[in-house]
Amino acid sequence: MLDSFEEVFTGEVTSSDTGSTSDPSADPNSPKHYITIPEDYQWANVKIETVMDFTQSPIPGRTPDLDGQRCYTYFGVDEDEDGVMHNDPDSENDRFEFFMQSLGYETIRDASGNALQARCYAEEPIYNAQGKHVVQILATLHLTYTPFAPPPTTTYTVTVTVEKRSCHNYPLMPELSSLAPYLAAYRQGLVLARPDYSIYTEELLAEPYCGDPSENEAQMEMVNNHMANLKLDLNKQLGELKGRTVEGTGDYNDLAAAYSEDPYNPFYLGIIADPNMVPKYYYPTAGQGDLPQEGYGIASDNFLADINADKENIPFGLDGGDPHLELANGRISGWDVQDVSALLARTFFYFDIIDGFQGIGGQPWKDSAMNTFGTKVPVGNAKTVTEKIDKSFHEAYFTVDSHHDAAFSDSQLTMPIFRQSNFVYFCAHGFYYWFIPPGYKPAGVGGGFYTANVIENDFGPSVIFGSSCVTGKIDGIQPYNAVSQAFLHSGVNTYVGASRLSWGTLSIGGEKSGEVFGAYLGLLMYGYLTGYVYNKEGGLISSDIGDLSVGTALMLAKNKYVEECGTDGGGAHDDTVEEFHVLGDPAFNPYEPNHEGNAQ
Repeated sequence: MLDSFEEVFTGEVTSSDTGSTSDPSADPNSPKHYITIPEDYQWANVKIETVMDFTQSPIPGRTPDLDGQRCYTYFGVDEDEDGVMHNDPDSENDRFEFFMQSLGYETIRDASGNALQARCYAEEPIYNAQGKHVVQILATLHLTYTPFAPPPTTTYTVTVTVEKRSCHNYPLMPELSSLAPYLAAYRQGLVLARPDYSIYTEELLAEPYCGDPSENEAQMEMVNNHMANLKLDLNKQLGELKGRTVEGTGDYNDLAAAYSEDPYNPFYLGIIADPNMVPKYYYPTAGQGDLPQEGYGIASDNFLADINADKENIPFGLDGGDPHLELANGRISGWDVQDVSALLARTFFYFDIIDGFQGIGGQPWKDSAMNTFGTKVPVGNAKTVTEKIDKSFHEAYFTVDSHHDAAFSDSQLTMPIFRQSNFVYFCAHGFYYWFIPPGYKPAGVGGGFYTANVIENDFGPSVIFGSSCVTGKIDGIQPYNAVSQAFLHSGVNTYVGASRLSWGTLSIGGEKSGEVFGAYLGLLMYGYLTGYVYNKEGGLISSDIGDLSVGTALMLAKNKYVEECGTDGGGAHDDTVEEFHVLGDPAFNPYEPNHEGNAQ
């Protein structure tokens, strides 16, 4: 950091309806404050902290937690100062840059645990973006007795710090690379690393607003071109391990065949880096929306795990065939190097610690599993999937807690079950900092799972599959704002979630019912982990297939999904296979009672 300055803004905000991604442009009269990034701040880092006072509901028994009180802070360009920064027809230079949420960071409490204030914190590299920017505030406060009562108002303080950086490289998860040798030594592997794997290529850095390329389709293509060079490096190394010379894409088909000979014992690719340091590939999509809060394209690590992927004919292979993963891959991620060090320790010493956690109904934690979903369309159509996951869990001798009724999906009732479960599957509406089982209280969203309440819990080294939109997103955001990383920070070993919108089905009957997209992928993954993979008709595809790692199980699930559902030109099937990923060590092999236990 070469220089910095700080500005503090205070004011009042009136409660309004907000959702998980609220666009501040929908409420142009909300509080706005302006700040200017100086011309010599080419590589600027913008840090924002917002603290908002909670209000007291007049309804007896209501608390800020139950009401889901929250605030949002947005940063961007509002050149005409009309409060609209996204898709403003009056100002083509307006731009939405990033946003932050109190549910995505922290609840400030007193010594008795009572919620006092909402706190947002986030930062983002704002490159080649000098000039005037806007900070905008939205909030949802307590409920009122009737819809005719005036909305409540509260006070807030926003602190904006702008740093002038000397270097353009911007790690989201600092110093993770220092742990790569430890992981490689434990797994008897090797480290492949170069500083220029970073997304910040010379070509990208010449573009305006190049801090987060997922916000711009042209910049995403630059990252994808860069990924092709990284893939060449990886495939050359993979070739050497097989005694082969890989000169270019012409040798990729033979290499892919060599690495797919034993799919139940694959080669592992552990990416111990955030997406700024080792980028994701952005697959095209035909169905995702225009939403800068979410990020464009389908952010994926499949491109590296599909050895002969054809960049010119994505997602197909160079042999013209459907996509097929040969490597079991995963991102070893966390808030920072300390978080990832703890994650690796829980993974390496897993069998030394799992007897120390309490399970469901007095049973051992390691023998406990949970299965939960809500009933709101299209989530409710996953019921047949969850019933078959129940079957897989029961066949593997797990004690299973299933909450099939919306009223029992509420986090206040199910958070303890999450803590007590080795395997967890959930299906719910979500975003990168929360998911909302439709069993939340009808008078507020306090029944959700979100970063600020997940980090207040301690979990066992569990495996979680979330069939939910965006909860697996880690590109372009700080890890401490992501619910997936909150679970890992709080003790979970593996989180599998979608980096973008996860498709659901509106079908309420018929052959497929809810057994497509993320829900079906979760059924397949847990089937491979337990050894009991159920098909759409309720029979077994296979059984007793062995004791597998999470990376292998998801790789097999994706390949099986493509085999059964095919590809659809960037539609829901392609998006599903591309966006779900292991966050954690892909070689981690969790305990199942029928594999490591004493079950007969």
